[in-house]
Amino acid sequence: MTERARRGRSFVRHVPKRQEMLAVAVFMESLRGTVVLQVGKYRYYKHSAYKKNEVKCLWVCKKNSVCRASVMTIGREIVTSKGAHNHD
Repeated sequence: MTERARRGRSFVRHVPKRQEMLAVAVFMESLRGTVVLQVGKYRYYKHSAYKKNEVKCLWVCKKNSVCRASVMTIGREIVTSKGAHNHD
């Protein structure tokens, strides 16, 4: 058991740096022809649009089997970001 665990402190694998939060979002096409969102060094794929022909979309990290990070966009602007990436 680590000293941190003995003291009862929580452990966070990765806290987003301010530079990551202010990174430029780039919409691009994947090799398969789907739209992906590149924010800094991380890629997101479109999980859902809330209504048909709606501009509000949820994007989840490409490595969603191990990473729970997501962003919400309205049009081409990121409005919210949830979770921290737990991978490089």
